[in-house]
Amino acid sequence: MFGKGDSAKLALKDINLVVEPGMFIGLTGPSGSGKTTLLTIMGGLQGLTDGEVYFKDLEIGKLSEKERTHLRFNEFGFILQGSNLVPFLTVLEQFELVSKMRSKKGNNDPEAMLRELGVWDQRNQYPASLSGGQRQRVAIARALFSQPEIVFADEPTASLDSKRAKQVAKQLADITKKTGQTIIMVSHDEDVLAYTDKTFFMRDGQLTEE
Repeated sequence: MFGKGDSAKLALKDINLVVEPGMFIGLTGPSGSGKTTLLTIMGGLQGLTDGEVYFKDLEIGKLSEKERTHLRFNEFGFILQGSNLVPFLTVLEQFELVSKMRSKKGNNDPEAMLRELGVWDQRNQYPASLSGGQRQRVAIARALFSQPEIVFADEPTASLDSKRAKQVAKQLADITKKTGQTIIMVSHDEDVLAYTDKTFFMRDGQLTEE
């Protein structure tokens, strides 16, 4: 629910979604349909006025802010439309920061991930010197680096050309198969959504399986 009184708007309506581990889930639909709202609520970035969201046996809405922060840092990964890289850290230093902040350590090698995404040569550069597509690919690698159980991705390929977008989508699909990680992705790109295990369509805050 957004707003108050007569201006209040119900953003999500009667949504019942169960995501199994190791699934690559797509969310699509017109702008303003509630996709990003649903994604941020599931990821504990935004509160909810009604309903329940569970991660395993934890009801996210009942966790304290400290508990939600711990959950986001150690179990969740985020790929947002803006890359959200730390501007004063080089590409490699972004990964060092993640290692320091997370109590849960993954086994991924940043070099291998950056090479796979075609940005290893930029490892000593700062975000401002990267193109938009390069920044987004670094952000994708950083989100997957510590092997979070769930990755929430909001238009992760929007700044990439079609060839690179499909390559990244395939890599995300492969990751779910290899590691059992779960990825929930918002996208308008049908070529990218073709790599998901299931795609759900949103309109006016309601969710249906395509």
